[in-house]
Amino acid sequence: MVKTRFERFCAIAATAATALAVSGAALADSPRGLVSKGNRQYAKKAFGEALECYDRASVKAPESPIVALNKGAALYKQGDYEKAREQFKEAAAKTKSLPFEARAWYNLGNVAFREGERQEDSDLRKALASLEESVRSYVTALEKDPELEEAAENLEIARLKIKDLLDKIQKQQEQG
Repeated sequence: MVKTRFERFCAIAATAATALAVSGAALADSPRGLVSKGNRQYAKKAFGEALECYDRASVKAPESPIVALNKGAALYKQGDYEKAREQFKEAAAKTKSLPFEARAWYNLGNVAFREGERQEDSDLRKALASLEESVRSYVTALEKDPELEEAAENLEIARLKIKDLLDKIQKQQEQG
């Protein structure tokens, strides 16, 4: 099973953002304050409420890769992989930090992996395509940050899953 550690990355990114903020009432409605509030909701597994906070933050800071990454994490947890993918791509495009961009690509790999798992019972070829996409995303993450161990681990898991799917496809072809 793929280790989805990106939630930790989202919290790290948000913590860095909130550490820079000043305290006071203005913080609560600032993008950083809204992300912080969203992260508290996320930690409580209240993903809908977290997403509401991130949405409000994105109105105030539309170019923030941190907001996009956090929105993606909440959408991922809700099982909305297509919207999560959009947010992770947005986070990767908006950041100037290679390690942060690597985390976004890592999350894209997790989305594709989960989509592949969902498709496995209905369409092995679509599942295979999704898993191949996850491999490409994990490789990109490692190109951006070679120290991202989770991406290396998930890359190997995805490659093993691909091998398993190829075996299943071959058996199907032999039987039918």
